[in-house]
Amino acid sequence: LDFYHLLCYTSPVMKNLIEAIKHLQKTNHMSDGYLATILRLDRSTLSYVKSGEREIGVKFLSAVVNELPDLIPEVLLYLRDKED
Repeated sequence: LDFYHLLCYTSPVMKNLIEAIKHLQKTNHMSDGYLATILRLDRSTLSYVKSGEREIGVKFLSAVVNELPDLIPEVLLYLRDKED
């Protein structure tokens, strides 16, 4: 990872949202492929976001809000803190 992507992934806000997604996957025994299908995203997009190689975008956030409503609080925190 280059410095920019490392910084994005290690920011507490992004890390919290990604960790929440990983926790949801683990507790529900979801593979990346299955989660990507639920979110209607390419598996590679999900993988890149989870690894910090791609910034979280509107499409990703929209998919999480629509398909994983339990994570709405983390999305809202991400959006609030991203503005700072």
